[in-house]
Amino acid sequence: MDSIPLLKYDALWIISNIVFETQQQIQIILDNDGINILFLGLESQYDELIELGVWALANIAADNIKFRDMLLQKGILFHLKRIWKQYKKTKSELIKTIVWALSNLAKGKPTTKFSIRGLIQILSEIRISTDDEEQLIDSSWGLSYLVQDIYEIDIQIDKRLIKKLTVLLNSTKHTLIILALKTIGIFQMVMMSKKIKFYKLQFCSLLKYCFNININQQEE
Repeated sequence: MDSIPLLKYDALWIISNIVFETQQQIQIILDNDGINILFLGLESQYDELIELGVWALANIAADNIKFRDMLLQKGILFHLKRIWKQYKKTKSELIKTIVWALSNLAKGKPTTKFSIRGLIQILSEIRISTDDEEQLIDSSWGLSYLVQDIYEIDIQIDKRLIKKLTVLLNSTKHTLIILALKTIGIFQMVMMSKKIKFYKLQFCSLLKYCFNININQQEE
């Protein structure tokens, strides 16, 4: 902590606490260039400043869809993807905060119309690449929020994601199994839309795998 510029840290800490309060207080922060100030925190060389910035932005995104869309329009996804790629193998706690922020950006009704492809891409990549339970849960929920409302979008689901679902179905964690089954159900609805490109053969194999799991469990 001694090496961190304390003035910047204290300023971000204050902002982070304010955005945890009411919409009116958050709006004051936004009206005074708060988003760009927090983005500057994300560009810091200090992990503590980055995490404070991410945490504050995640809380803003979770407050309401207006704030969520404002962050997406201003380019938050670019910053979060950059940090994730840079630190995904070295800073597990920071990455958990990043994934939580991404999940918050995917939440809310109506689903955002901004950066949907980018959100689906990064959340899919996280779900494919991680074995951390917390990251799997947040990325899975984020994907489920988005995918169930993209019938009008021409998008191709990464076939590696289907393979990862098979792995999750073998998990000993009930939470992960339930999330995998929820995702399968959503993908089934997506596949029924002719406007969506999908790996139908792989998906049918996945359904067959689920059926076999159920039979084996009953026999046991």
